[in-house]
Amino acid sequence: LAPEARVWALMRRFYGIEKHLRGLDVADDLETAATARGGQVGIAAVPGEGPGVGPRLLSQREALDLMDQISDPVVLSALLLRGAGGRAGRAVFLKCQAGRAVAWLGAGKLLETDVRGVDLPLEHGVPFGTATELRAPVLGPPGAPKGARAFFEALGGALPMNVLVVPVVLRGRAVALLYADAGPGATLRDEAADLIALTAALNRRFEALSPVSAAN
Repeated sequence: LAPEARVWALMRRFYGIEKHLRGLDVADDLETAATARGGQVGIAAVPGEGPGVGPRLLSQREALDLMDQISDPVVLSALLLRGAGGRAGRAVFLKCQAGRAVAWLGAGKLLETDVRGVDLPLEHGVPFGTATELRAPVLGPPGAPKGARAFFEALGGALPMNVLVVPVVLRGRAVALLYADAGPGATLRDEAADLIALTAALNRRFEALSPVSAAN
């Protein structure tokens, strides 16, 4: 038990989150696990970052090691994205709800714009929808953007030659997606295996932190 003022003081001290900042309005299991946080995941700090130090990209090994030490689902999501941004040109973490995905955090040396808040429909036959339906990684051409046009416009530049979309699965359903590409007009190749490994580690961590029987 703690007074609300104390909770906000601690959130401001450790995560840089101010009370007036509001998170995206979603109600999936990932958000439930982060109840009362009150801020955007993009502000979450990771271990080793001092006050005033901006987001930094992580190596795959560093991201995996830190995941083993963390139990906060929001910081875990930030670790995944920082690690993915260290391998891909552009990486975006999207939250899924009611047939749509919303960009929650972005990272990468080639990502020059803030894509948070951009949403897209999880359409059948495109990487975002297919990864959600199959609950499995999808690596392939972006296809005709259609409903995802606003997302690719927010990324900027020409369409990448291929994209990787990996679902974050919790309790048997895709609650979030990791999107990655090699930049405008470029092709993602060997990096895909590392990005899938990072997301698999996050999935295992979430399942360990939120154990539930299959019957539930």
